[in-house]
Amino acid sequence: MNQIEQNEGFDSADGIRETLYLFWAWAWLIVLVGMLAGFVTLLVSLRTTPIYQTSTRLLVSDPPAMRSIDYTGIVNSQTITRTYAEMLEERPVLQGVIDQLGLPTTPEKLKETISVELIRDTQLLVVSVEHPSPVLASEIANTIAKVFTDRIRELQSQRYAASRESLAQQVSDMEKRIEMTNQAIANGLEPDQKVQLEARLTEYQRLYSNLVTNYEQVRLAEAQTSTNVVVSEPATIPITPVSPKTVRNTLLAMAAGMLFAAGMVFTFDTLDDTIKNPDEIRRMFGLSILGMIARHESHDEKPISLVQPRSPVSESFRTLRTNTIFAGVDKPLYRIMVTSATP
Repeated sequence: MNQIEQNEGFDSADGIRETLYLFWAWAWLIVLVGMLAGFVTLLVSLRTTPIYQTSTRLLVSDPPAMRSIDYTGIVNSQTITRTYAEMLEERPVLQGVIDQLGLPTTPEKLKETISVELIRDTQLLVVSVEHPSPVLASEIANTIAKVFTDRIRELQSQRYAASRESLAQQVSDMEKRIEMTNQAIANGLEPDQKVQLEARLTEYQRLYSNLVTNYEQVRLAEAQTSTNVVVSEPATIPITPVSPKTVRNTLLAMAAGMLFAAGMVFTFDTLDDTIKNPDEIRRMFGLSILGMIARHESHDEKPISLVQPRSPVSESFRTLRTNTIFAGVDKPLYRIMVTSATP
């Protein structure tokens, strides 16, 4: 049992050693493939247009009427922030940026260069822009923030626009009536008419006061329920491009090329079932080696034992003869088969 485990351990160690020898023998090819892959990637990276990235931060402030420390208030704040994150990439905002900067593009293509990230557990939105021009990238990011804040202000203002306009018109009409009534009283009418006009003036002033109060309440309600979006950190002009990452891509390509070459070497070696050394014969067939004859040149087609009787190759033939004789000590050999005269 222990002997079997020991043999298996030797076989495993031999297998690892042979694999390392295999990779060492083909190290030149592995390194060459890695260098070629890295060189090609380097050329592609140098020919690729660099892309610059910059970002701006927007702070979404809750309206005073919605500020609360309970769970509902927190959920509402996160919902509003997520909603604004989606609205930042809507067509009206993108088209506004294109119009202000005069960009020769479409909202769909501009959207591909923009990404919006919601910072977790905060009310901050990060708007990132990628563009071949670092200056234009920063201008697009800052313009998006400006256009979006104006759009939010406009949308919130439209909710109370009808009420404000109606009350403003009524206040203006009441001011005219009060002015006309004051002029009529100043013209010196009869006492009865003057009393009637003064009573009417008092009623107009009361209505005017109510209208002004309602108008201010509408404005206050608008201020209490409007969300404020401000730029907490404007975008700056980036200095270094974010892509292509030439050094990283080159090193990764070299590593991938070397791994690919090593895998191919290992695969071809695994599929190759030819005998390469005596140890493989012992391991695969359990046979002992009678002798090994090195490759040598023949002279005038004469046996090397006659031409060079003292050479190592001649000595290998003598060793083969001796081992063949001793192989038949226990059991006589009647036949010897030679399968090939060449490797």
